[in-house]
Amino acid sequence: MSAPSDERLRATFKTELRRTQRTTRRALPASARRAHAAAAAERILSGLEGLDRDAVVAGYVAHDGELDPAPVLEALRARGLRIALPRVDRAAGAVSLHLDVGPRVLGAYGIPEPPAEAAAVDPIDVAVVLVPGVAFDPTGTRLGFGAGYYDRLLPTLPGALRIGYGYDFQLVAELPREAHDVPVHRIVTERRVLEAEVDTRPTSVGG
Repeated sequence: MSAPSDERLRATFKTELRRTQRTTRRALPASARRAHAAAAAERILSGLEGLDRDAVVAGYVAHDGELDPAPVLEALRARGLRIALPRVDRAAGAVSLHLDVGPRVLGAYGIPEPPAEAAAVDPIDVAVVLVPGVAFDPTGTRLGFGAGYYDRLLPTLPGALRIGYGYDFQLVAELPREAHDVPVHRIVTERRVLEAEVDTRPTSVGG
């Protein structure tokens, strides 16, 4: 099969998976979302006991039925850690991290984010980043929402443990990985913690 045909097949697969995963996620009742968020928080927090008190944990604000990391972030905040959230510059196609210390404002895509005056975070200080996604696989490959924000952000956080955070049904057997995709190191769901089999082999255009 030719490389263009392979690319079309991958694009079709991703589009369909994004559609089905979002439909499943949106169908979860609020009570189930809260229960899953609490269960996932318990699992992830037990693995983050050794974080330095000066470290920064970068999270996100749940949107469109995503697994909510708020219980995790608030528990870490109570331990004295600094919490950062993304600010999206839609025009530039970029995301930056800012301390979450005050009221949030509605940002791109209608997602709450720190205001423009919130202190920016030095990327070297980020110890952990919780990464949302549409789907993850055991190698750590992540399927995002298609805009590439996290694929551009993650390489700027050299010391961060990248944790894919999602519902257990978002963990699938295999995802296609493109050359620009940045894998996560660990995947946490309401049911399990999976250390990713991070595959660093280069991906060919048609492979």
